[in-house]
Amino acid sequence: MNKIVVLLVVLPILSCSSPSATTNQQQETDQPVSLATVVSSNLSSEVKTQVKDVFTIYLSLKDQLVDDNFMAAKQDAGLLIKGVERINLKSVTERERAFLEQILLQLIADLSSFSTAIDVKGQREVFSAISTNLLELIKQSSMVPSKVYQQYCPMAFNNQGAFWLSTDTFIRNPYFGDEMLECGEIAATYSFN
Repeated sequence: MNKIVVLLVVLPILSCSSPSATTNQQQETDQPVSLATVVSSNLSSEVKTQVKDVFTIYLSLKDQLVDDNFMAAKQDAGLLIKGVERINLKSVTERERAFLEQILLQLIADLSSFSTAIDVKGQREVFSAISTNLLELIKQSSMVPSKVYQQYCPMAFNNQGAFWLSTDTFIRNPYFGDEMLECGEIAATYSFN
């Protein structure tokens, strides 16, 4: 009977853990997250370079949101669409192509929504999905700077929280700009060697 009571007390506590609880543990141990990939490491150098170029434009887009620069963010989204469309998947297997095409198509759809937003607030609403899909793409290609930080703002979208990617440990929040520039934390560190 005592064992059942302990389980009933412990299970609700464990189920209420937030993403930041795991995040804090990763932050404290500073252990990079290991990546299981669908795509082989034999992607052509052309594909890897194209993904790296897309990630570089993404970082610029993020910075435009940090600076509340609606027009520059819209221009970067257009460049990102072109960059994603240029990724050449001819050298990958059918299984890899199907997986990567799904990510690329979702990225293009999200970027199109971003491009048609009427203000920075609308752009920010789509940015989280762009970040999620881009992270999946770079995990699969492993062609970005040696470390990528997934950063998290718990207050974004009425305290629902949202992620973004950075190559810097310094927090510059794209969801609030100057209002709460340094609000956030590093949720995960991805290491690509």
